[in-house]
Amino acid sequence: MSIYENVVIGNFLFGLGMALGARARTNIQPPVSINLLQQTPLDPMLGDALLQGSRAMRILEFKRAENSSQKEASKRRALEAILGNKQWKPLAELSRQVHWYIESSHSVSKLDFTICPYLDFEHRSHLVGPTFQEMISNFADELSSDGPSRSALFKQYLNLLILTSKKQSTGSGAMIVFMSECGELRYVAVEHFHELDLHLDKYHDLVRGRASHASELRRQEFERLQLQEKKKEYEHEIQYGPR
Repeated sequence: MSIYENVVIGNFLFGLGMALGARARTNIQPPVSINLLQQTPLDPMLGDALLQGSRAMRILEFKRAENSSQKEASKRRALEAILGNKQWKPLAELSRQVHWYIESSHSVSKLDFTICPYLDFEHRSHLVGPTFQEMISNFADELSSDGPSRSALFKQYLNLLILTSKKQSTGSGAMIVFMSECGELRYVAVEHFHELDLHLDKYHDLVRGRASHASELRRQEFERLQLQEKKKEYEHEIQYGPR
């Protein structure tokens, strides 16, 4: 029996959707771009999946334990060599936050994962990384949290990966998904992959502004009800005396 990478990827994405849905009751759900890159021109440049918001990003490489790749090792070493340059130090730190290697193995009914930053996957036997569930939960937390945009930094890292691959960048497009005011899913097509950061910032600000407006309306309604209650108490005191 073989459990192929695309099966693991599908379950990762479904789990991420469930995790974000659970957080939707207390957090604003930001726009996210989900890109499966297997068998596309961006696959050898970036990885199997690119999941990006304006505040959080994951570049994921999925492998089966029995399917080791010398090409992947060469790609990692080339990236490590470039990030060893002092000028790229901020991106070296970012790499270990956003760029991950997920290796799966199974026996009978048990499925095991070895997860580590992509830069470290050749030394993974000595590392203790997050579980598959923690990987999903941590990313869902980052996507749901507020904070300044990191899109420019993410774009720098993505461009560096393309540069490292020594392949010509393509005009591949992307998609963004977000929740409308009435709770319906909305999809936006981005014609050029390199414009993804600008569109994510735009829709993040749109959703955030809409949520702030809704919060302000709830606050005003709460104050109105409080004043209404105080008015009733005052009228009662005038008519019947203090309670």
